[in-house]
Amino acid sequence: SKMQKIVIIIALVALIVLLVLVFFLVKQYRRSQELACTLQVANSTLKNERDSLRESQAALTQARDSAMQSNQFKTDYIRNMSNELTVPLNAIVEYSHLIVDCTDANDKPYLEHYAEQVESNCTFLAAIVNDVLHLSEIESEQVSLRRELVDLRRLAEISVETIRPMLHKGIEIVFDSESPNPETYTDPRRVQQILINVLGNAAK
Repeated sequence: SKMQKIVIIIALVALIVLLVLVFFLVKQYRRSQELACTLQVANSTLKNERDSLRESQAALTQARDSAMQSNQFKTDYIRNMSNELTVPLNAIVEYSHLIVDCTDANDKPYLEHYAEQVESNCTFLAAIVNDVLHLSEIESEQVSLRRELVDLRRLAEISVETIRPMLHKGIEIVFDSESPNPETYTDPRRVQQILINVLGNAAK
């Protein structure tokens, strides 16, 4: 009888331990199921985000290629425009000098003055075209300078004569030919560009 009681007690204890173990295993199983479900949702979300990132990357790549292609088209257009403008500008200069050479000696000094203005303005326009052509210098905010000995009074006179035809009625621009004539080393194209901009604004 005592042996039976001991066996029963041991069996009951073993059953209780087994029930606790089963309960623990069921709880762990449910927890693992919930974790697996959470991981599945997170994995699905990550896949969607990955696909979205790939689409965004593809769109950015396409936009970059399109921008590079447009920039190349712009550069090619400006280069072609520069070449197209250079030829007629040179022709204008040559024809102006040809007109001077073919005229009478009495009229030459008068026409040489305007031929020089034509040549100066053509050089000025060519410089502007070259500035546009060198886009890398403009974007990096760097401008190349070509220093030489410059007759500032003559440069100012040419700039005044360039602006004079653009003046409205009643507006007058006067150049003092008796003003001092300092000479300095600088870039005549840049100085002329500044003078024409300032005089043009003043005329407006």
